Parts: sequence; C-alpha cells; structure tokens
Amino acid sequence: MRPQSLKAHLALAFGIITLILTLMLGLIIGRTTTRQVQRDIGHSLAELAFQMSDKLDRGMFERYRDIQIAATLNVMRNPAADPAERRALLEKLQDTYPDYAWIGFADPQGSVQASTKMLLEGVDVSQRPWYQGALQQPFVGDVHEAMLLAKLLPNNTGEPLRFVDVSVPVTSQQGAPLGVLGAHLSWTWAQEVEHSVLKSVEDRNAIEMLVLSKEGNVLMGPAELRGQTLKLRSLQQAQQGVNSYLIEEWPDGKTYLTGFSASSGYRSYPGLGWITVTRQAVDAAFTPVTSLQQQIFFVGSLTSLLFICVGWIMAGRIARPLLALSSAARRIRQGNMSAQLPVVPSYTEVNVLSTSLSTLVSSLLQHEAELQSLNESLEQRVQERTEALTQTNAELTREISERQRVEQEREVLIKQLKQLAETDALTGLLNRRAFFGLAEREMKRTQRHDLPLAVVIFDVDRFKQINDTYGHAIGDQVLRSVAHVCQSLARDIDILARYGGEEFVLLVQDADEATAQHVAERLRIGIMQTEIPSDSGPITATASFGVAATRTPISDLAPLLQQADAALYEAKRSGRNRVVVHQAEDALALDAAPFDGVGSA
Repeated sequence: MRPQSLKAHLALAFGIITLILTLMLGLIIGRTTTRQVQRDIGHSLAELAFQMSDKLDRGMFERYRDIQIAATLNVMRNPAADPAERRALLEKLQDTYPDYAWIGFADPQGSVQASTKMLLEGVDVSQRPWYQGALQQPFVGDVHEAMLLAKLLPNNTGEPLRFVDVSVPVTSQQGAPLGVLGAHLSWTWAQEVEHSVLKSVEDRNAIEMLVLSKEGNVLMGPAELRGQTLKLRSLQQAQQGVNSYLIEEWPDGKTYLTGFSASSGYRSYPGLGWITVTRQAVDAAFTPVTSLQQQIFFVGSLTSLLFICVGWIMAGRIARPLLALSSAARRIRQGNMSAQLPVVPSYTEVNVLSTSLSTLVSSLLQHEAELQSLNESLEQRVQERTEALTQTNAELTREISERQRVEQEREVLIKQLKQLAETDALTGLLNRRAFFGLAEREMKRTQRHDLPLAVVIFDVDRFKQINDTYGHAIGDQVLRSVAHVCQSLARDIDILARYGGEEFVLLVQDADEATAQHVAERLRIGIMQTEIPSDSGPITATASFGVAATRTPISDLAPLLQQADAALYEAKRSGRNRVVVHQAEDALALDAAPFDGVGSA
C-alpha cells in the first residue's frame, strides 16, 4: 500500500478537527438553547393562561355583582312596581354593558314580567336552570346554547348563540319572594377578553388559547375542537390547582408547548372552574433554535473547507524542504559522498535536521569535529525546545484566562435571564411567581426564629375610570408611579410585588398588626400625594389597603392572603383610600381624608 504524503495528512487533519469542533459546538448550543427557550416560552404561555383565567373571573364577578345590586333596588323590590319601570331599569343596565344579551324579571310562577326589548315577556321560564337555581340563592350557570332566544336575537357570527347565566332571587322589603332577576351574558365576551390578553404578544398568530369547562369540554378555541371533551395531562394538573406548562401531544397528533391555569373565582363570585389553556406548536416555538443550529453547521462547514485549503498550502511549505533533504540523503546513500545536504532556513526543525545530517556526513572524515558539532547541535535543540515549551505554556495560560472570562459572561447572562423571568415588565417590581418563591423562604425563616409576619394587599382605586378617562397609556403610567412610590417608601427588608392588574402585595417581615398598618398608611399617603403628569394636566390616584398579620409561624401564605384580601374588600366597601386591618372578630379601618380627585376609584 502506497503511503500518503505528509501534505495530505496535515490538510485532512485540519479539516476533521475543525468539523468535529463545529458539530460539538452546534450540539451543545442547540441543547442548551432548546432548554432555555422551552422554559421561557412555557412560563410565558402559563402566564397568559393565568391572565385569561383571572380576567374571566374578574369579569364574571362584575356581572355577578351587577345583578345582585340591581335586585336590591326599590323598583325591583316593590311588589306594586310598574313593569315598564322595571324594564327601563333593565335596559339601562344592558346599555352600560352591551355583552348582556338579555336581562329579565320573572314572577314566583316563572312568568317573565319585564325584560330588555320586551323579549320573552309573558313566557313561562319556570323550568329553565337559571330560574330554578336562583329561587333560594344567587346562581351562575355554565356556557350553554341559546334556547328560547335563539330566534329572537340578531346573530351575525354564523355560529350558535351561547350564554353564561347569572341570576338572583328578588324579595320585597319585608323578605317575601317576588321572583327571579336573571341575565344571559353573551359568550362572545370571552373572545374579547382573549384579544385583550393576546394583544401584547408579538407572534399572537402562533399562539392558540382555549377555555374549557372543569370537565374538559372545549367552550372556546379552534373550531375543530369546540364542543369536544379533551383528556390531557395539562387538564388533569390544572384540575388539581396547578398553574404551569408542559410539552404534550394533542388529539390532532401534533406536539404543543402547553400552558394552563384553572380559575378559582374572585371575591364573592364562586367561579365555574373554567380551565384556560394556551398552546404553541413545538416546531414554531423552537424555530430560532433550529435556525441557530443550521447557521452554526453552515459556518462550520465553510470553516472546515477553509482550514483544509490553508492546511494544504501550509503542508506544501512544510514538505518542500523535507523533499530536498531526502533527495540529497538518497544520493549520499548511493555513495556520492561529495553531495552537499542543503541548508534549509525555512523553519527551525528542518534547519536542525539538515545541519545534523551535514554534521553526520562530515564526521565520517573527522571524528573529533563531528563530536563537537553534535554537542553544539544538542545544546541548540535543548534551548529551542525550552523556548517552545515556554511559548506553549503561555498559550495555555491565555486559553485558561479566556475560558474563565467566557464562564463569567455566562453567569452574568444567567443572572440577567433570571431577573427577566422574575420581574414584572411594566412596573419593574417582582412578579407573582417570584413573590411566592421569596415568601416561601421568608415563612421558613419565621418558623425557625418564631417571628411575626404580615401581608398588605392594595390596589388603585377606580383604575378602570382612569383608563376610560385618560387612556391605557396614562393607566400604565399610574401603575408605574404607584410602584415607584411604594418601592421608595417600603422597608428594605420587605418584599413588594405586582399581584395582578392594578393590585399589589407587600410581605412585611418581622412585623405585627401595628407595624404593618403603619407601613401601609405610609404607602397610602405617599400614593395620594403623588402627582402624575398627563395631557390634561397632573392627576392623582388613591389606593385601598388590606392588612393581615400573624404572630404564629405559618407554612402556608394563602390564609393570610385571604384575610388581607377580605380587609381590602372592606376598605373598598367603606369608602376607599384607607387602610383596613383584618381582626379575629372584625376589621378596623384607619381614617383617611376624603379624596374626590379624578384618579379616585
């Protein structure tokens, strides 16, 4: 077998080493990026699902409260009231919120006495679930198709009309039953909520959002899934109260990155157990990773070809003086002692080799001269080897330093990514997930040292009025201003986070009721005294605060949050712009000066 030339060996070695390094780099970067992208997108999808569930619960709470308030008005509780007066009240309520498809009042026998646009008046609805369910207590019915109203209401969607029912019993001032006040809320409202949640998502077309009943029946989503009952791991976890994400295969055979969250009601509204699911095809989610890997492989292939060419040229230069030496040595072996070995100055190794061979030939004629020449050659080679080792050691030192720098940059990037994952984008505060993580650590500390702990929940009064009057841009500025003021006034050891929407939460460490109340009052005054610029001039906002504290170490923050939320509700109910402390028997409100600014809610 004919041996390959040194030139070919060197060129091939350069190309193979470069290709292997490129493949390894692409594989490592691809796997690392895939895991990171999966986590980031998964958390984003889970957050979108939670926002959708939260908005649906809050919207249903508003309707639930509207109907309950309407049932307490005199015109509804007066047995002798004119149906026209009741109809005027119901139509005014419908005008304030157009998603009410129908509102009606039925007497104790189930006959509709007054309704919006006089639809179904005189019709017997005593067997309808919304009427039966509200005879004794407020009732909320899940999504269903229209029955009696299907042919009476306009429908330009091309799909069956679907409603959510809200109804309450109506009694006289003396407590005698007068009938049932019920409303059908158009399910298209949920689609509007979906648009509001997804409007901030850049690639909203790649994300699909579904709303399912607690049994897994698809209430809103792609047409091919609507009405089906799904059996997915994500739904099973959501039914257990988990708010997270996972990768799973759907009935269409495709694999999706799926975020999920189950609704749990809001305040007095008990909730229907709706499950919100957001999904994005894995292929679409990981497109940036695939593109990066392709670019790495492409550049690596080009680099390998370049190194092969460079190696071929360098190998030629290396081999050329060796060929000249081998030719002269062959002539000497054949007996031509007068042949002169060429002295090649190209590089040290070949020069040493040619000098050594010349010295070896001369030693045949003069043994003493050969010994001296050999000693000089050996000394020179030792020096050159020492210099080469020194240079190699310096290069290794530089490489180690460079690797340490890369590792430091990687740690900085990881910290930045962690900060982005734990920070609310609008206010710069901790987000809900980061808050609960820090709160869990703080609860463990209070258990170890037997310390008190307090929670403050507060939100901006009449925030919807601010958005409606000045626009969402000013609304966002109000939230940022409130966050900045509270962050500057809160204690350094306390944990402040955006809880959701216009609501914030503060974990007050090592604090009893009095300390937490004092902190909350300082924040309330700071918010009230802050002016927020707008096109119409400076505006102000107020906030209501609910405080709950415990002197006994706890392992679950949920009861304390519920107590603080109840105190917040009491602050809202008793006039807003105040601090209410939850007590074992009742709630005590800290008096605050009346506030009638545009921002009050």
